[in-house]
Amino acid sequence: MTMRKLITFRRIGLYLSLAAIVLWVESAVAEIWFVNLANDTGTEDGTSWETALVAIQPGVDAAFESGGGEVWVTNGVYSELREGTVDVEPDPVEEILVESGSLVTKPGVNLYGGFLGTESLLEERDPNPRLSVIDGSRSRGGEAAYFVIFNTEDIVIDGFTITGVLLRIMPILQQDWELGCAQSKLR
Repeated sequence: MTMRKLITFRRIGLYLSLAAIVLWVESAVAEIWFVNLANDTGTEDGTSWETALVAIQPGVDAAFESGGGEVWVTNGVYSELREGTVDVEPDPVEEILVESGSLVTKPGVNLYGGFLGTESLLEERDPNPRLSVIDGSRSRGGEAAYFVIFNTEDIVIDGFTITGVLLRIMPILQQDWELGCAQSKLR
C-alpha cells in the first residue's frame, strides 16, 4: 500500500469519526417544546416561544412523538379540559380505565415550569415569582380531576404548582398517590 492511499484511508476514517460524533451529540441534545397560555399569534406548533402551544398535554405528546425531550411552560394557570382515560390497574394483564381529567406524562419527557417566555436556557427561568399552575379543578368534563397528573416514572416535573385534585382516593390507587399525582413521586 502506498503512502498516499494510507493517508487517504486515515482522512476518511477521521471524517467518519467526526460525523459519528456530530450525530451522537445531536441525538443527545433534548428537543424543547414550548407552551405559553398567552400565545395569541394563531400559530401553535410548539417549536419556539413565538409559536408556543397553549396547553401542556399537546407539548408532552409532541415531545414523546419526537423521541423525548423537554416541555417548557410559561407562568399561568393551565386548567384546560383533559380528555382521555388512564389505566389505573398495576397488573399488566388487567385493565381498569378511568376518565381522569389528568395531564398524562410520557417516558422521556421532562416538564419545567416558571418561564417568562423569552428564555433560551433552562437556567434563565425563575419559577418562584412566575407560577406555572396545573389546575385540575375543572379538567374532567368541568369537574375536578381524579388526579391532576398521571405520572410516568423517572421523569422530571419541576417548577409547577399542582392544584384542583378531587379529594377522593380510589382504593386501588392509595399506595401511589402523592400530591394529586399517580404512579411516581415528584422531584
